[in-house]
Amino acid sequence: GNIVGLDGPISPDFFPKAAEVAGPVLGERINVVWAENVGAHLMTLTPEQVREQMRAYLGKGVDFVKYASSDHLMALRTGFAPNYLVFSERVQQVIVEEAHRAGTTAQAHTTTVESLRMAIEAGCDLIQHPNSTGPTPIPESTLRMLSQRRTGCVVFPFTRRRCEWAAEKCGELYSRFLADSNHNARNLIQSGATLLMGNDGSL
Repeated sequence: GNIVGLDGPISPDFFPKAAEVAGPVLGERINVVWAENVGAHLMTLTPEQVREQMRAYLGKGVDFVKYASSDHLMALRTGFAPNYLVFSERVQQVIVEEAHRAGTTAQAHTTTVESLRMAIEAGCDLIQHPNSTGPTPIPESTLRMLSQRRTGCVVFPFTRRRCEWAAEKCGELYSRFLADSNHNARNLIQSGATLLMGNDGSL
């Protein structure tokens, strides 16, 4: 399944440059099939409308739900580092409720301290890269909540060499995105949060 709330791979949410190769017709077709009925248009709907769309999506037999609590690659859209919330707290709760009602897990993609907090409070089972919160460290209250609720955290650990390489090759925006990643990972360990390790392949 797609990351709920984002559009397909040949869109500003993922790899917009691919449209130069795929062309507008094929690119749009791929995006529609990829996103099913749960792309970026969900941001414009009411919680109950999102509930209807989620039930239709889950009815297709997806294995789990992953939604965007915050944006994915805002830098591609505007030139700024990722920093906006995709869904309200009510909509996030609806998405989690519908995933659980269908007997599957709810995961969230977060890139800021507020999107992380909102995903935890919505009842997510698993949060992807919670240690990546840009230049703002995870607050103590959020660390406590993660630990107490036993929300799973997939941490993306980085070696010093990897961080130095990113700073040199990926520019200021990427470095800003990872600014507190190492500090957050250490605090997550110390907090007693439930941790798993992973990566996004290209990261």
